Amino acid sequence: LLNMEAIYSTGDMAVIYKAIFECLEEITDMMRYEPVCKTDTKNDFGEEQLNLDKETDELIFAKLKETGIVYSACSEETAHPVILNEEGSYIVTFDPLDGSSIVDANFAVGSIFGIWPKIDLIGASCREMISACLAVYGTKSCAL
Repeated sequence: LLNMEAIYSTGDMAVIYKAIFECLEEITDMMRYEPVCKTDTKNDFGEEQLNLDKETDELIFAKLKETGIVYSACSEETAHPVILNEEGSYIVTFDPLDGSSIVDANFAVGSIFGIWPKIDLIGASCREMISACLAVYGTKSCAL
């Protein structure tokens, strides 16, 4: 079993959450000020992508790589794991812009993150997840 106290005492979660929160700030601005348009690409699940889907996905991968402690990440837009840092100890799974298909209707959209230890995620239980974050964008964006 994982020693949760050791994980949190290293400050690693603070580093990962700092990267996530920086992304959330930038995504909030994107949602407010960037025009939304369809692209000619589809994600790994065959869904049409918006420009915001691609931009938020790229932003999050870049910020997670900058931490130096995230081994790999995968998302709804990029389903196969991307190695970010060979020496990293964590895996982050995320949906960069959940609900993006309803952005034009002005419904709530958000980002969802799961932080895992460096394990094989195939068949992994959610009990093995170390931490998670849910963000909702709007007039006042918030994260839980």
